[in-house]
Amino acid sequence: MSKMTLSYEMVPTGFQHCAHRECPKAGDCLRQQVYEICTDTPELITLVNPTYAHKMGAQCKFFHPVQTMRYALGFKRLLAELPKKMSDALRKHLHGLLGHTHYYRARRGEVMLDEENQRYMMAYLAKHGYDLAEPFDKYEEAIIFDCV
Repeated sequence: MSKMTLSYEMVPTGFQHCAHRECPKAGDCLRQQVYEICTDTPELITLVNPTYAHKMGAQCKFFHPVQTMRYALGFKRLLAELPKKMSDALRKHLHGLLGHTHYYRARRGEVMLDEENQRYMMAYLAKHGYDLAEPFDKYEEAIIFDCV
């Protein structure tokens, strides 16, 4: 995965920080890296207990590796390229999967679709005879902050 620059604006509210700079895994831990770039903008942050982190070292259960994912943004082009009957069937199917509001926001590219949802959509299309290499409007690599 490519090297991304981490900025504090990316960090979701409530993401746990770690102040243990001497941890053997600090260089690979997202929580420690987030702590290092923390600005004065959030008045409060959630912090892993420094005494616990120091005691646990490399065995810390709060270790969060820095990982990225290729997210998809938008699928208007996909719907336009499909025959109307298939486009309508996919739209109905995705409404059930994502819900009404999330479906429209995802279609317009306002929310990112993770790899699991991308695979689900591709499998649905393949099941109906459509094999498209790049069906989404655009792609963006982003850091995964999945466990807060």
